[in-house]
Amino acid sequence: MFPANNVFLYSPAPTFRTGIKKNSFEESTIKTIIYYFTGTGNSLAAAKSICTHLGDCELVSIASLAGTSGEIQPGADRVGIVCPVYDFGLPSIVAEFVQKPL
Repeated sequence: MFPANNVFLYSPAPTFRTGIKKNSFEESTIKTIIYYFTGTGNSLAAAKSICTHLGDCELVSIASLAGTSGEIQPGADRVGIVCPVYDFGLPSIVAEFVQKPL
């Protein structure tokens, strides 16, 4: 499972716009990987926007990792997860993903 102190979860609402300003983070040189799941493209758009503002950032589709087994090796200082909310919870593919061992 992902360590809570290095993970952030962002789920865009249809009317939400990110308020992150470029260089607003003190640690702008930290390597970040954002794992995303998108059904309609809104979460991907949000993940791209966050990645652009963070700088050293990589996007990885959770759906592309769904059939893989074994540990996840992020290779980054900070990990983010961007996904929609379905019925007040995570999509099952995301819930299964965050349970994978590191």
